[in-house]
Amino acid sequence: IDASHPFAREVSLNAGKACKQAGVPYIRFERPKATIKDAHIIKVRNFEEAALKANTFKGNIFLTIGSNNLKPFIDKVGNYENRLFVRVLPDSKVLAKCEKIGLSPNSIIAVKGPFSTKMNTQMLEHCKAGVMVTKDSGIAGGTVEKLNAAGRLGIPVILVQRPHMKYSKKADSINQVIEFVKTVV
Repeated sequence: IDASHPFAREVSLNAGKACKQAGVPYIRFERPKATIKDAHIIKVRNFEEAALKANTFKGNIFLTIGSNNLKPFIDKVGNYENRLFVRVLPDSKVLAKCEKIGLSPNSIIAVKGPFSTKMNTQMLEHCKAGVMVTKDSGIAGGTVEKLNAAGRLGIPVILVQRPHMKYSKKADSINQVIEFVKTVV
């Protein structure tokens, strides 16, 4: 059962290949998406598109996308040294990665979630964000709290859609996973 993060594309690809090679049944269970109906949300397909779109906004950019996809923002956002604020895990390797690509300690918020709407609101205010960029990580990924915080402040959100992948077998509910397990046990 592949229940990895919705953006862990390589993990899912590797799990599918390994199961196929080993002759082991495979099913993908993806956490449910958050229901999103807001005029302040701009959906994009990938991080490069998000960076280009973010650069069209005035003011600071608050990134809640983790540390693996920061490079397009460094490459595409003008005056990124002063405009980008990133929220990443408080891990020495992550911090070193952020500094290596040109982010100053002043623009790095190293903290581990989950975060409430109030905490997200405070971070957006602290950064004086003009726009927020986040991933569609679903309910479990705190997407609702991020969107609610941005909505309260009237800040637009650039939402990176989940990568599109074809799975040999996909479950949309725990019940479907249970039924799958029953058929292979």
